[in-house]
Amino acid sequence: MDEKITIVQLKAELEAERMRSHRLEKQLAEVSLASSEKSREQQAVLQAIEIEEERLTNSLQKKLRDLRQDVGSLENKMEAEQEFLVHQMQKKLMDAEREIRTLKEDCM
Repeated sequence: MDEKITIVQLKAELEAERMRSHRLEKQLAEVSLASSEKSREQQAVLQAIEIEEERLTNSLQKKLRDLRQDVGSLENKMEAEQEFLVHQMQKKLMDAEREIRTLKEDCM
């Protein structure tokens, strides 16, 4: 009789272990799914970061090109203004020298 109880007990324990094993398999599948989803989310975030970095890099490169172009344009304008001022000063100097000669000639 004890032998039958032992077999019944063993069967009950085996069934309990099967149920526990089934629950653990289900939990493992859920954890694997969650991990897989998290990994996909991380990859999506990384891809979004890379896209944003590339956008910012392109934007900064465009601004740098524009600034270099502006600097070149300003340098050209400054050079033209300097040439204009030099010519204007040379003309005034020549006019002043001419006036001095005229005054000297008038005084003699």
